[in-house]
This record gives sequence, C-alpha cells and structure tokens, in this order.
Amino acid sequence: MCPDNVFVVTKGDQTLSNRSISLVGLSPYNHEEADSRIFTHALHAAKQHMTSVLIKTCDTDILIVAVSVFATLQDSGMEMLWLEFGLVFKKLSQYPPVVENADYNVLDMLVITMYDKNSTVDKVDEARLDLFARKQRPYDGIPPTSTALIQHVKWSVYQAGSIWGQATVCKMQTESPANWGWQIGKSFGRPFHPLPRVVSS
Repeated sequence: MCPDNVFVVTKGDQTLSNRSISLVGLSPYNHEEADSRIFTHALHAAKQHMTSVLIKTCDTDILIVAVSVFATLQDSGMEMLWLEFGLVFKKLSQYPPVVENADYNVLDMLVITMYDKNSTVDKVDEARLDLFARKQRPYDGIPPTSTALIQHVKWSVYQAGSIWGQATVCKMQTESPANWGWQIGKSFGRPFHPLPRVVSS
C-alpha cells in the first residue's frame, strides 16, 4: 500500500481515514445502501479539490444515481465522474478472441437487474418467465431471450472492439463478422438470429 494514498472507510455510522483530513459531511450517516452512500464520498472528494472521480461498480442503479447528482458534484468543483462496470466490460471492450460462459453469466445478472432489481434468479430466461407469467409484465417489459442476448453481445464486441477500436487506423485489420454472429449475404452482412424452432401445437 502506497503511504501517500488516502483511504477513507466506514465503520458503523462513522468514517475513518489513514490520513489527517477533514471528514465533515461523511459521518455520522444513516444510508442503508452503498448505492447512495458512495456519492457522499464523491462529494467529499470534490470538496477536497479532486476534479475527477472513478467509481467501480456492477450495479446499474449507480448510473441512475450518478446522473441525478452530477450537477451537485459539479457545483463543488468536480469536472469528471467516471463509472467502470466491472472487469467483464473492460475485457469485452478489448476484443477478446471469444466471449466465455463466465462473461455471459455476469451479463445475465446485469440485464436481469435492469428489468427487475429485486429478482432472485440468475438467468435471463428464468427472469422472462418470472416477469411475464408470475408478475404479469407486458411482453415489451421483459428481458431478451438468452439466445438473443448472446447474439447482441457478440455484435457489440465485434463492433466496439474490431471496428470502433481501430477508429484511428487508416487501414483496419478485421476478421470475418461471421465469427461474431453475422451471416454474410450477397451484398452486405446482416444479423443472424439462431432462434429456437417454434413447437407446433
């Protein structure tokens, strides 16, 4: 641990630091969730003349809160607020040779949370059934099928990594989009959905 780093942690309803700094505005507190608590730390950092803050999270609620409080953070001197959504997004943005099952599992949980933050399931197909059959959600209010999600992930990785990732390169070196869920037609590529066959009644 670098001795020059400043660490601020919570203990009970109090805030502690390894350095002698002002902790005004940080304790005592009564936040029940880190979703909101983390932004009191961001505001404190801004008041300590930190102009850029990075928040690492896997919770999409953080994004919603960040948008709503950013103007307040700006008023205290913050210029940039960055959100990093876990290692999976960083990995996928670097154009991996394959998307592994572990990556899909994380993305499953992210998508489920976007549609139902109180869900107890961990697969999008199970979430679809739960939301549609048990919670009576309309069809446009449930997550995509696992098959559709896999295809969207493949397209996104190819587009962001292979194409956008070479935006400054004069002559791009790209592999066939057929390796990433696209079907090549006579004149141009088009998305390919390997959807399951409909069961006849």
